[in-house]
Amino acid sequence: MKRIALLIVLGVIVLSGCNHDMIEPDGTRDIVVFFTPQSLSASLLKSEANADEKTINEILIFGVDAAENYVVQDFTLIENPSLTGGITLTEVSRHVKWLYAIANPAETIKNAPTPATISDLMALTFDLSSSPEPPFVMSGKGQVVNEQAAKIELVRTVAKIEITAIENFLIQKITVTNTPNEGYVFKQESVTAQTTTTYVEAYDEPKTSAIIYVAENSNTTTPTMFTVTGLFDGESVDYVIDFKQGVNQVIIERNKHYQIGVTAITHSEGSFTISIPDWDDVETDVVLMPTPQSPTNPYKDGIKILAIGNSFSEDVMRYMFDMLQQLGVNPSGITLMTAWISGGTLQQHAANIGVSSAANLERRVFTENGGQSGYDVTGQSLLSMIKEQPWDIITLQQQSTASGLPDWENHWDGLDALIEYVNLHATNPSMRLGWHMTWASPTGNWIYGSPPNLPYLNQIDMFTKICEAVQSQILTAPPKFDFVIPTGTAFQNARSLSHFGDNLNNTLLPADIHANNLGSYIGAATWIAKITGLDISKLLPDYPADKHYPPNRTISADDIVMISNSVNAAISNPFSITYP
Repeated sequence: MKRIALLIVLGVIVLSGCNHDMIEPDGTRDIVVFFTPQSLSASLLKSEANADEKTINEILIFGVDAAENYVVQDFTLIENPSLTGGITLTEVSRHVKWLYAIANPAETIKNAPTPATISDLMALTFDLSSSPEPPFVMSGKGQVVNEQAAKIELVRTVAKIEITAIENFLIQKITVTNTPNEGYVFKQESVTAQTTTTYVEAYDEPKTSAIIYVAENSNTTTPTMFTVTGLFDGESVDYVIDFKQGVNQVIIERNKHYQIGVTAITHSEGSFTISIPDWDDVETDVVLMPTPQSPTNPYKDGIKILAIGNSFSEDVMRYMFDMLQQLGVNPSGITLMTAWISGGTLQQHAANIGVSSAANLERRVFTENGGQSGYDVTGQSLLSMIKEQPWDIITLQQQSTASGLPDWENHWDGLDALIEYVNLHATNPSMRLGWHMTWASPTGNWIYGSPPNLPYLNQIDMFTKICEAVQSQILTAPPKFDFVIPTGTAFQNARSLSHFGDNLNNTLLPADIHANNLGSYIGAATWIAKITGLDISKLLPDYPADKHYPPNRTISADDIVMISNSVNAAISNPFSITYP
């Protein structure tokens, strides 16, 4: 099969050049392959502990047809890839709709005949007749989106077993029985037909913790077993871990980290507990618990957010309900509300402290499908809104045009009063107070070059002054806020990509300062990532963000990649533009 050259691209790839115009008459085009943060976080490639677990030396990529029946192309082996950005595959057949990737392919895989069908790919195995050693084979697949890009999450093809001895027990040897002697490269629905083997891990010195790696095994008739040999009060003992939780056999899955705590009771008896988190890129301590635990999501049951601000807070909340729901937050527990003043400044909100019916204050609630309520319902009380819910999060923001001018017409004078008022009346003792850092206006906006009150020279100058204002007014000692949401920086990062450009604002009015639907989506993603820590790269593509300012845009899979890169870069570097 013809092998096609690859261009490795450092940094995040800009897709503006990857459009239908690139498709040549012979039926090929270029495709950018991105690898998701789950498989390529900083600690995956750089880790002080168990660094060899996370090394990626080589990658093989195969192109598969839309029906996933045939392998259309295979691509040259990539050695020592830089995966923090993307890889461009050149001259990819238009018949290729899926990409299958194998990282750290074993020699048997590299020397095997080129797969012709998807069944050939699924049949690929690697030898596990003895204890497997890192770096491990990793695999994943991704769909080609809009003829331009694919996103692949690589996962390890083996499981990590960490056994810890508790109290007066030391480990000398671990014997593994009924473990498959081959591992499948790609995930199988069931793993029942493999030949099993036995191997032994012995240690020169007794130890309190040991790590071994095994292939996945879903065969409950012949389950993988572990016998731990060690010393209890100086005498040799053997404890068999039957790998059950209750009456159910634990199935060993790839990319899982099985944490087992073994406690010696007598010389003839022992007990153990098992926890089974995902095999994270970050090293974790052993957690002993009787049942498997799902990844921690502190907001899975719901989240309540009150934004005290203006239309810029409204912009970022517009799609947040749907996005939170997509990321696993219970929709019945989501409440998103703004205490809204048109063009409101901190000073104006502070003026409503203690006012029972503020003529300029509106209560606006945001619901699923971009829905909202509360427009033109004025005469609200700031106090009643603060007390309405046990808010998890309350945010403040400055008026957009004043956000880069710390001393402009005393508009920052209300900051301390608002902070004190919120902290005094918030009913949730765990409430966190955040600052919303807004965005610079689009190029050509009326505010540029309009001294003396608005001395912004251009968009970059306004962004710089916003950063300086936040650093001088918000990042004080002692801290007044629990966190800063760098929405403005996420905007500027996204604008640096020709994939988006300076197209994040409303086009209904010339050079409007408000976010359009794409800008609103980016703003919501920034809030979610910063407040919850949820992985925004898992947002669902083809989201119809069409209920806001034009131009209307369906948020595609490659949009989500770019948005995720821009937002995560902003959170890492909130006061500088990153060209992600």
